[in-house]
Amino acid sequence: MLKHYVIYMVAISIFLGACCDKDESNIYYFNETGCANPWDGQFAPDSFSTAGYQQQIQQFLESEGIEVRSVNFEIDSSVMMVCYACHCTTGKVIIADVECGRHNTLIELGFFKE
Repeated sequence: MLKHYVIYMVAISIFLGACCDKDESNIYYFNETGCANPWDGQFAPDSFSTAGYQQQIQQFLESEGIEVRSVNFEIDSSVMMVCYACHCTTGKVIIADVECGRHNTLIELGFFKE
């Protein structure tokens, strides 16, 4: 009986340790494409404003049930493609700090963790 209790407590401790803290950063990345992003066509784009584009991405993620802390951008020339097809990456990397526990949904949307 004691052996089962110890095993049970160890399993609970491992499970709780695997959960991320609500306050810790949970960063995911997305390589923006020319026109094949999951949020394209769902919200009116504001292509002239960084803040408007951040808001568009945040609204999309929230519509997918993902709580967003922040959305930022950086340029990575190593993922920039010189083509005009929708699937070609622009070199803009979208950095989203999101809630814990939505890994599978983000991966399905094309985001990745480093």
